[in-house]
Parts: sequence; C-alpha cells; structure tokens
Amino acid sequence: MAALDREESIPLNLHVPTLAAPSRPTAAITNLVQRSLGNVMSEPVTAGLPAGAKLLPQQQLAIAGTVCTVPLFREAMEEVAQTKNVDVILARHDTYPELLSAVMWDAALRVSGHILMLTDLVLFARGVEDYWLLPAKPGLSLRIGCDGIHMESDGPFITWYERCTGVCEAAKRIVKATRPGLEG
Repeated sequence: MAALDREESIPLNLHVPTLAAPSRPTAAITNLVQRSLGNVMSEPVTAGLPAGAKLLPQQQLAIAGTVCTVPLFREAMEEVAQTKNVDVILARHDTYPELLSAVMWDAALRVSGHILMLTDLVLFARGVEDYWLLPAKPGLSLRIGCDGIHMESDGPFITWYERCTGVCEAAKRIVKATRPGLEG
C-alpha cells in the first residue's frame, strides 16, 4: 500500500527542458555546409529535429545534425519536409567525427508531392565550397547549391580515385572544423 501511495504522488506532467543548441561538433559540421551557401538567412526549426536545426527559407532547406549515429530522425525529417515544404539534410556523427567514424548524412527530399528518403550518404568536397552528398552504392547524388538541393543522376566525379579524393577532402574539412589544430 505504501508503494502505491508513492507512485500516486509522482507528478505526471514533469517539465523536461530540451536542448536549444547543438553539440559543438554538430554546429561545426552544419556550419561548414551552410557557409558554402554564402551569406544566407536562417531560423531555428524544431518539429522533432535535433537541437540546433536550422531552416534556410531562401534555399528551401533545413539542415540538422546529431551525435546519434543511427538514423532515428526519419519521421521528424519527413514531417518538416512536408509541413515546411523544404528539403531536409541531417548529419549523423559521433563525438569524434571522421576520426573514429565517418559522418553519414540522411536526406528527405520533396519529389512530386511525396517525400523521398535517402540514407547513409557521404559528404564530397570539390573546390572551395562545392559540396555534394553521395550514396554508398550507385544512386542519386545531391548537389548542395546556393539555391538548395539538386538531385543529380551522376556524381561530380568520373573515376573512383576522384570520388575517394573528394570524400577524403570533405572528411579533412570536417576534422579541421570540429577539432581546431588537428589536420586530417
């Protein structure tokens, strides 16, 4: 009977604060990609995306990241894509991105009134601010342009060596952004 009394006294409407800012590595990774778009306006977006998610209205894009390495935000990405009428990209990384494990990206894209989910993409860098998200296997490549995401049937490379060079360059930039003083 005493145990029952204790359970009844536990408030059911506990307020659990949510994080308002992303982790330092998440902010560094998403800012790296956002800077490539130029001087763009952004505003916070929530709806279940991780802390620090940003909506870039001019690019019709939301960008987010998480230290959770498994794809847990699919429903939230679809929800934001549908309700805000934007494409959504999300970086998944551990606390030591590109040093212990690769940063993987997921995308929710608006295609003919439906949402197309792509998972396990890798970042590719070419030139100063030319970023792409590439699939692990043959499939759609996503070019991150100053006016949003563009689906391309071909990637920005011809040979496997060029692909590896661009993926390694992106990894190096992520290491440099997330671990100042480290060169990767």
